[in-house]
Amino acid sequence: MSKVVYINMNYKLRNTFLSEYRSYFELSYLTYEGGIEYIKKMLSRHLRETDSHFQKRLEIASNINLIGKIITIITSFILTDVERKINIKEEIINQYLSKIDLEQSLNEFLEKKIIEYLLTDNAFTIVDSDGERAYCHDINYLNIYDFQKKFGKLNYIDIMLEESSIIRFEADRVSYARTDDYFSDKGPVFYTESPNTIDVIPFVSVNSKMNSKIAYFRDAIYIQKTIFNHYNNINQQLIDTGFTILMIPGSIPKDKANTDEVRYIEYLSNSQAKPEFIGPPTTHLDFYLKFIAHLQEQLLNSLNIYREKTVSNTSGLSKSYDYSIMARNIANISLKMQEFEKSIWKMIALYDSRVKPENIEIQYPKNFDLKSLSEQLNNVMRVSSMQISETLSKELEKKLARKFIENEQTLSKIDKEIDTKNYTVTANKEFSQLKNQL
Repeated sequence: MSKVVYINMNYKLRNTFLSEYRSYFELSYLTYEGGIEYIKKMLSRHLRETDSHFQKRLEIASNINLIGKIITIITSFILTDVERKINIKEEIINQYLSKIDLEQSLNEFLEKKIIEYLLTDNAFTIVDSDGERAYCHDINYLNIYDFQKKFGKLNYIDIMLEESSIIRFEADRVSYARTDDYFSDKGPVFYTESPNTIDVIPFVSVNSKMNSKIAYFRDAIYIQKTIFNHYNNINQQLIDTGFTILMIPGSIPKDKANTDEVRYIEYLSNSQAKPEFIGPPTTHLDFYLKFIAHLQEQLLNSLNIYREKTVSNTSGLSKSYDYSIMARNIANISLKMQEFEKSIWKMIALYDSRVKPENIEIQYPKNFDLKSLSEQLNNVMRVSSMQISETLSKELEKKLARKFIENEQTLSKIDKEIDTKNYTVTANKEFSQLKNQL
């Protein structure tokens, strides 16, 4: 991924679309990357939560990055079987294939562009020259500060390539502004300009529409954030349920009253109750886990991955995922990336006469092995929290049974029923059933 560029809060983008959607762009890139930065920025604080409690939750927080895994699989499918027939001197073409942006290989560069397209419905590059060869700038929406189109044609685009300056590209000129001058009340103030030697804006994008709002992973990004926070709420509550308190008959010694040494609650010694451990209730956690499973289903539905119900003679009701619609979407993305790469080569040729677009043939895959796609994505589902929910739900149900039943034979029978319980019904049905029970 390209570097996430944050704007000083004192600066305000003039472009309405870029200003309105910048927070989503930042969120989408951060969601894909995951890691500690995502945890720090996305963990929501409860209204009545103290600083110390929130800090402890933050320390044990974890993130199951389902989105990052799915995007990685999609990207690998598109780039695995790309065919390039390039009739150009080997030493010249190797320069571009190995370091298209002077740092990354062409495949590494295109991998980032596919990721950006999935997250934002577009991907970009600016082509430039160092005097010896052309090269691509690795930019995304966060590098673009303004653009203007007229009759479907780009008039200008303002891009930050270095932290201290912003460059405006037009067909006839290239202008430079310091960041403070660019955001001044007087409007963008450019301190110098130079002629554009190729007479076109050297900007290449996957989609010509710059203000698209229908990114493939748009809804999934927000659902992932919700799942992340609910999951870590349960994480803390499960820890809380592990610290039970012992209730015993008697009285607390005066020298230990109101001290941290007391780890039990006392009641009247003549009470008929027997000593027992008590703790926070756990019944709501089972509901919570099913709700998270429901959210995970909605995340997958937003990506056109749907549950199919099938009936098996051995297991009764079972379910599997249908990836056929996603496979068609991947095929469409593959064709878009094919045209994107062709456009890059054409722009490179404007700077480097040694590169002849007519001598370059590029063919991205059109058909994808649905079985292989299903296998890889199913593996992602298994290593995600979906499988954790089933195991944890069973343990919670066993614990709940012991709160109301003492007979060991009955408990043994209940344990067997829980262990053999069919958890393969859809999350929506589970959610409805549990809601009715409560």
